[in-house]
Amino acid sequence: VNASCSPADAGDINGEGEYEVENEVVVTAAARPGFAFVNWTRNGAVVSADPNFIFAAAANVALVANFVAPSTISATASNDLGGTVSGGGDFLPGDSVTVSAVVNSGFAFTGWSENGVVVASTPDYTFTVAGARVLVATFLELPALAMQPGAPGSNQMVLHWPAAAAGWSLQESSDLKIWTPSTLPIITTAEENTCTIVPNGTGHFYRLSHP
Repeated sequence: VNASCSPADAGDINGEGEYEVENEVVVTAAARPGFAFVNWTRNGAVVSADPNFIFAAAANVALVANFVAPSTISATASNDLGGTVSGGGDFLPGDSVTVSAVVNSGFAFTGWSENGVVVASTPDYTFTVAGARVLVATFLELPALAMQPGAPGSNQMVLHWPAAAAGWSLQESSDLKIWTPSTLPIITTAEENTCTIVPNGTGHFYRLSHP
């Protein structure tokens, strides 16, 4: 029984030698720092995914213990005050990984990005590892949305928020479950955005949303 490592410096093996036919053979593979055991192969075909491979001797055999360097999945938050992230670490190619983002009060989660490109818009992002990745969960501070009475006797209310809050859009809902883009006219000045609400007898809720 011959056994070798691939890559050659990735691990240590034991169990090579001569065995009587039908005797039990145990070959073991141990990964060195920076590598992880994948499987045993014979002539390129996988014969075991267990680092301790047990079989009965039947003929001359050459086994290869295959190792791989794990890929690092980095998951960080764009703003430490905005929320927390989890799921990063070292994984083998082919592993399924889920990174998760939990937003804090006063902030909005807007997506996972990699190299500045959005790769997921949901807080939980699941993918298959093909190599190292650096993922960033983007948390944006919610702009202050305020309401004040309109002109005396107008029975109106005025919403206003900072004009510097670029990329935010006004949404409305009647039940806090389904939100749609608001159709209210918005007036923008150098300092703020404003829109006027005329009560119609039905309750409405308003919020700012970032794509």
